[in-house]
Amino acid sequence: MKAIVFGACIDLGCHIDGARWGADALAETAEKAGAECRMVYPSPSVIKSTDPQDHRKNEAEINHFNEQLYHEVRRGIQENRFPITVGGDHAAAIGSALAAKEENNDLGIIWIDAHTDYNTPASTITGNVHGFPLACITGYDCADFRTFFHGTCYDPKRTVVIGARSIDEQEAVNVKDAGITVFTMPDIHRLGMQQIMQEAFQIAGNDHGQIHVSYDIDAIDSALAPGVSTPVAAGLTLEEAQQTNTYFMQHIAQISSYDLVEFNPEYDQNGKTKAIADRLLLDLLHAVSSKH
Repeated sequence: MKAIVFGACIDLGCHIDGARWGADALAETAEKAGAECRMVYPSPSVIKSTDPQDHRKNEAEINHFNEQLYHEVRRGIQENRFPITVGGDHAAAIGSALAAKEENNDLGIIWIDAHTDYNTPASTITGNVHGFPLACITGYDCADFRTFFHGTCYDPKRTVVIGARSIDEQEAVNVKDAGITVFTMPDIHRLGMQQIMQEAFQIAGNDHGQIHVSYDIDAIDSALAPGVSTPVAAGLTLEEAQQTNTYFMQHIAQISSYDLVEFNPEYDQNGKTKAIADRLLLDLLHAVSSKH
């Protein structure tokens, strides 16, 4: 099977600039490895809001961007390609993940992230939409951010977050209310990554069903991967990050689509975050090429 890489050149979901350049950098890596890339950009006339009092920052612009990405990813799947979305902030997952769900309704999701991304306009502290996407795609409020989608949202009972350690107080209430499964860093330390991944696949796959993976680079410890917009300490070690990816590669037949997001070159140090992101992406491309 051939992969197709979509560059989600967006940082409208965060008040910090720079993640849009992460899409360009990772797409370049994919192109050098022989993958076809299609870039998706916001309107050039967009004036980005960074107003801390605005709890729906750049709503119309993000919707427009995600509608474009949604149709591009759907087209890639219809061409029998394995879609990989590189970004770019995590708001882009609204478009990519819902495109995958539209093409395969029996789909669970694994979300690798320092955050649960389960805020809503009512619960958010920052108004940054990159903190909304998992709530949005599992149908927990946020309907205004998926106006282009008319299918069935992801089932919260088949939704798993791995690596969470920065969750807002009201966001935690939302997570519990929705019933998604969250494996925090203490859970990983207690159970080990292998067991966490096995349980995650069992829950999201629901007896060997297909899974969309959304991998946020900020899941990795900020000392190791500083090139992100919202770094959080005490995250995945390089070994744990590689363990997650190795497990994905070993079970690539069960994975339908993949996001690799939130790389921000503006905050990288000596290229070390880029090196990690490149390794994750190149391993994935190699695994997809052997997928039947």
